[in-house]
Amino acid sequence: MSTREREKRRSPHILIFNPDQWRADTLGHLGHPAAATPALDAFVRDEAVSFGWAFSQATVCTPSRCSFTTGLYPHVEGHRSLHHMLHRDRGERHMFQVLRENGYYVWWGGKNDLVPGDDPPEGQCDVYFRPDAAFFARHGRPQPDLHQTADAWRGPRDSDRY
Repeated sequence: MSTREREKRRSPHILIFNPDQWRADTLGHLGHPAAATPALDAFVRDEAVSFGWAFSQATVCTPSRCSFTTGLYPHVEGHRSLHHMLHRDRGERHMFQVLRENGYYVWWGGKNDLVPGDDPPEGQCDVYFRPDAAFFARHGRPQPDLHQTADAWRGPRDSDRY
């Protein structure tokens, strides 16, 4: 099915926002008094669903994403570590493939952590977003990984950020 044919279908839009290491209680609409998440709060208020009591099947991102996108527990197909991703050649399918096969235009942004590099996401969605120079010129470059540079990212020991 061509992209144009997919665009003609009138299916509901689906946006999956699945951040790593972000507890549900750090969202304003779920009651955290210090959380400033106005865009997400408005999105949930007006047209989205937020799962405040959803739990991950695995603490590590790859097994968790494999479980989330297949509906299977990580151990069912052996997805127990960062090194055991989903493989199409083994018949392992995920929701992005199913959505695409059913007429959805699939735009995949962010980390992969789901399929291996020898069968990259570009072949399993319509667009796999990789930021380029124009994107960084418009939005700025991300800060270095502050979690790996001592404890400066935490703020002073007596602050509410430590």
